[in-house]
Amino acid sequence: MAVFLINPSDHSFGTAVITPRWLYVLAAATPLSYGDPVIVDETLEALVPSTIQSGDFVGIGIHTGNALRGYEVGRLARERGAWVVYGGIHATLYPEEALERGHAHAVVKGDGDVIWSKVLQACMQGSPDKLYEAIKRFFANAASAAAFERPELRATFATVSTHWLRHTFGLHSIANGMALATARNFLGHKDVATTSVYSTEEIAQQYRELDVFLMESTLQDPSRALEVEIAQGRPKRSNGSHPNLDTRNLIGVDAQT
Repeated sequence: MAVFLINPSDHSFGTAVITPRWLYVLAAATPLSYGDPVIVDETLEALVPSTIQSGDFVGIGIHTGNALRGYEVGRLARERGAWVVYGGIHATLYPEEALERGHAHAVVKGDGDVIWSKVLQACMQGSPDKLYEAIKRFFANAASAAAFERPELRATFATVSTHWLRHTFGLHSIANGMALATARNFLGHKDVATTSVYSTEEIAQQYRELDVFLMESTLQDPSRALEVEIAQGRPKRSNGSHPNLDTRNLIGVDAQT
């Protein structure tokens, strides 16, 4: 049993053109129990098919330029009895294509390192899902950490959803001066009254309270600065301040979005 991480290419140049970072990120995310992954960058050297054995795990990262070669590698690996998993920007945009043309057992959308171990375990058990959305896993992990910090909000964080990103966009846009009509167009609301829910003072006060908590967390532990930035959903302004925004009490708002 071996884990292969493959960057497909129709041409091998003998020297790296642009060696993909994802190969090493995913290698680092591979549990020790699976051994050291075999990294294959076909821009350096073509894959040797005979090295793939039945029961191996083959992760293939594709963009549009190397997708066809990636599908060829996937079909070959599956014929040899390996578990085939696709990721990368092309597979994220067109997962059905990877399943159909690349004979994938599973496709990961988004950053695969946050869910890679789960995918490997599912393959090991013989029952992988066809589609994994890494951003949902990331949200679940972030919510778990947040609930640990704020036990009184555990019930709220238990309902975490990537849908909150839409709320965050609406809140940030309006708080930073975007007209309601413009925000409505971006969010796809039929009525501007739906969009206006993001501009109420009561909600704005709640955002300010959360910002205070997040900033205090950073001061207590500077190493959490990036985590706080992710939780707030936007970078700091040039003066180091933050817009007063959050989405914690918007669950269920605008079910159309």
